[in-house]
Amino acid sequence: MRSQDRPGLLHDLGQVLAEEGLSVRSAHISTFAGQTLDTFYVTDRRGSELGPAAVARALAVVIDACDGA
Repeated sequence: MRSQDRPGLLHDLGQVLAEEGLSVRSAHISTFAGQTLDTFYVTDRRGSELGPAAVARALAVVIDACDGA
């Protein structure tokens, strides 16, 4: 996900992923000229891959968090 960098963005992303019941298995965090390029590899709490509906929900909450919603 690419977003404008802002204070608290990484915290907000971690919080919404946890609220969705997701575990972050790996995260790659980069910032270039005020833009973030963060990649999160997530599973459900049991360590299983996400199904299509869970992926869609995760994307929606991440987009909202990036927008500050």
